[in-house]
Amino acid sequence: MTQVGTYKIPDDGIVEGSVLKVSANPEETLRELVDRVCGPEPERYFEALSESTGIPDPSFDEPMVGGEEIAIPLCSLDTVWYETTLVRSGDTLWSIFKSQPDVLLGGLPRWQFFEVPPGSVEGDAVNSGVFVEAFKALNPGKNPTALAIGDRILVPLAPASGTVHLAQKLAPQFGITPQLSLTDFELQSEDADCVRPASYENYPYSVQGLLDALQVNRIVMDEGRAKRIQTRVIIADSGLYQVGKSIFSWAVVPYPRDGNERKFANRVQPVYWPDEKMSHGTQVASLVLGGPTFGRFQALMKSSPVMVVPVRIYDVKESEFINPQTNERKSGLQRIVQQNAFDTVLKAAKDLDARIVNLSIKTASTIPEMEQDGFGEQSDILFVVAAGNGDGKIGRETTVTYPAVYGDHLNVLAVAALDGEGDVPVFSNWNSEFVHIAAPGCSVPVLSFEPATTRFFEGRWHGTSLSAPLVSFAAALVDSEAGGNLRPWQIKERLVVASDLDEKRADRVLDGRALDIPKASAIWVDAVETTKAPGLIFGAATIIKSGAPLKMESVLRFDCGEAGDLAIRVHQLRKLTPRFRNVNGKTFGKIYYQKVATGRLEGAACMVPDNLSVQFNDLLGGSSLTLSMTEIADIVPRMLPRYEPDQPN
Repeated sequence: MTQVGTYKIPDDGIVEGSVLKVSANPEETLRELVDRVCGPEPERYFEALSESTGIPDPSFDEPMVGGEEIAIPLCSLDTVWYETTLVRSGDTLWSIFKSQPDVLLGGLPRWQFFEVPPGSVEGDAVNSGVFVEAFKALNPGKNPTALAIGDRILVPLAPASGTVHLAQKLAPQFGITPQLSLTDFELQSEDADCVRPASYENYPYSVQGLLDALQVNRIVMDEGRAKRIQTRVIIADSGLYQVGKSIFSWAVVPYPRDGNERKFANRVQPVYWPDEKMSHGTQVASLVLGGPTFGRFQALMKSSPVMVVPVRIYDVKESEFINPQTNERKSGLQRIVQQNAFDTVLKAAKDLDARIVNLSIKTASTIPEMEQDGFGEQSDILFVVAAGNGDGKIGRETTVTYPAVYGDHLNVLAVAALDGEGDVPVFSNWNSEFVHIAAPGCSVPVLSFEPATTRFFEGRWHGTSLSAPLVSFAAALVDSEAGGNLRPWQIKERLVVASDLDEKRADRVLDGRALDIPKASAIWVDAVETTKAPGLIFGAATIIKSGAPLKMESVLRFDCGEAGDLAIRVHQLRKLTPRFRNVNGKTFGKIYYQKVATGRLEGAACMVPDNLSVQFNDLLGGSSLTLSMTEIADIVPRMLPRYEPDQPN
């Protein structure tokens, strides 16, 4: 049986504007509640209590209803909560620390660190944000590295209510000193205005379709002895819960190079924040793994195609600040980005050879580290970024939202949200100049973590924060299937050509592109989507013109109306969508092709000749089909192996 007590820190200051939420016992008076939580308090504390609650002093001695929650000022004598427990066989201070819930006693903050990071200076042990330091102060003379069986110890449960987190004390050279920023997560609540899908069977993507794509890839890869790799994705976010456990086992999280699991877990543990956004990084990570279903499957694999690398870039700070957009002055806890956070992200990407970085954030400030890394084909990183929520049309002149407005660069892919009917929802930011793809962002199934019970649970949430990691997942699969032999801009182009186009979205997302994960993943085979059954099929496609099969060097000619004619060779074709828009009663398709002079992707809206058809050998079904253009919704030729034109002698 454990007992909960408090240890008083001698400091008579009252922190104005900060409160602690506590519940009253039956028939307990407010004065008794304060004495139970804080101990004896000076009269000026009760003056502050009266001002903050609106309760007059005489009412402090009236009984309250049991369970009634009330917000009282932080104790003038800082309080460290602890429990008395008995050391059992096998107990270590680390095992005791890991067994603690993440939020205790009505929402007190969790520990910032288990132990002091090397090279930092940390004093004030009892009110430290470091678990080991608080333990040593509560248990003088006891060795924290060698607990004695049967010994009775005081285990600190949470930092003092007024504790300044250690991250705010570290020197700037450690890269984690916070600085004020209005950067925020791009997550809407599940109650946001969003049209949910009629069915969740293949939402947010078809897992069966993805497994089919990976299976046909394997058939072709085995023949050519090509190898998959494990692709690592940096998740720059709030951190990750339960690293090394459950869906985030060491099969999908790179094992610490120094073998110190607890140090790594401590570094990526989310800091306390009194809302669901503590789980934001965990939710994003579950989608980078493919969502709760595919993620669990990966966690059991001997060699998963995707690995997540959490980099916690957020802290919290109690401060007063002004919102530059509204001029409103606010005070209290604020979520902030650590100083040098993006340097840390880029360093982690380089050290761990992670070529995809997911950024489900937005800010009004530029991100110099991204700009200095170098946009373009020479960059080693593909940045997948959320378009953002709540701003409408974004741009560089008005409503500037970073990093989304970097989306016109080769190695940045900005992602808008889609609702259950395939439309861009009202909360999603948009502008086809910068936003080049969209992905499901309404009622998306994710894994969240409940600190009080230390359990994962599945829920459905909205936001471009959830659209971006689905694209990161697809990008990682493309890179994995290609054996790591693609440049970041090539991965981006693959996601683009494999997307589903819809003109009704084209003013908000370039060409109205919607992510298609199975189609994008099938890089070793041709993918054809039919207007009726069988739907999306994988195999080998041959374009037929007037009954005769075309060779890779054969020329395709298209009438593009006022834009003139387009002539390309078959091997240049990257995508053919026969029906994209109607102009003056004429049907124009959309064609993506590789321009010979630059090697870059180009697009054109052209009419598709009636004399074209496709002969298709279905690799999984074993059948051979002849399809007219009216029966085809989309054609995406294989990406690998690359076609090499015959060279003249």
